[in-house]
Amino acid sequence: MLVCLFSMVVVGCVAPRFIPVTDVTQRLDFHGFSILPPQGKDWYVVEKDPRAVAFRKKLMERPRQPEDLNHTFAALAGAVDLKQPTFDSPTELREFVERSLQGEGRFSLIQSRVVLDGSLGFDCMRYDAIQEERGNPRAAGFVLVITMHGLFCPHPYAPGLIVHVHYSERRVQGDRALFDEALRQEVEPFLGSVVFTRLR
Repeated sequence: MLVCLFSMVVVGCVAPRFIPVTDVTQRLDFHGFSILPPQGKDWYVVEKDPRAVAFRKKLMERPRQPEDLNHTFAALAGAVDLKQPTFDSPTELREFVERSLQGEGRFSLIQSRVVLDGSLGFDCMRYDAIQEERGNPRAAGFVLVITMHGLFCPHPYAPGLIVHVHYSERRVQGDRALFDEALRQEVEPFLGSVVFTRLR
């Protein structure tokens, strides 16, 4: 599912390319939706294809400790086709999101909260979740904590298509979280900028 795909970028299983975001007012078009980049400085596109995009924030000029390399802040958006054509109720959608957030392999879900959200003009599920990761080959000996906030949205014009947008912070367990109100002001508009488009 999309959470697993995006986790590869966030936790360092995919080598990022780091293309700087130069215009935060330029909408990016993807399969079934468009979106604005995060609204701040030092954001980079690290993965992009016709269905998804992943951004990373430059948190520090020069890492001070080896564990600093494992402290990342990311924003991601993408569309994925499901086998099921639709959800018959908000309860079904919420249960689907809760299942999607369950960890597997190196990842384990610590806590989550999923609620109905209509801020985009259609029924989505907003979630807050915390996962732990153990055994990352690029973080030997460390337990990583990933805090995620996002939206799962059934596409209003394309049954079976889900648009998923989220931002997350990954840090070594015990390290101080860097997420603050300034960062929130950069990524919450990213979540709220989604526009659903009709498929050609």
